[in-house]
Amino acid sequence: MDGEPDTPFQITYSKALLDCLRQWAERAKQVGVLEEVTDAFVAVEHKLAGEPLAWGEPLRNLRDPSGVMRVAVQGIFGVTYAVYPEKRLVWVTRYRLLPHHPLGAGPDACP
Repeated sequence: MDGEPDTPFQITYSKALLDCLRQWAERAKQVGVLEEVTDAFVAVEHKLAGEPLAWGEPLRNLRDPSGVMRVAVQGIFGVTYAVYPEKRLVWVTRYRLLPHHPLGAGPDACP
């Protein structure tokens, strides 16, 4: 049932963020690190769907609707996201590449 603790959180991305992540995936493929990037992304998705309030650190509380903005690190990514527990919803607002990432030159943040 909706809202039960064992129900995975729905994860939402903006189109701009998804487009940027696709560009990073293409760069990863070109430089031969697609598996590493994919593994990190899958791990982020797993954390966000299953335990977004236990992962990372809180940044600030949100109101209307009630939630919390959080930041976390996984593999080469830093991720900023909002969690709305009552709605079982996660809104991913930003991905950053950590220093010394293997993707080479280009933007280090989405969006």
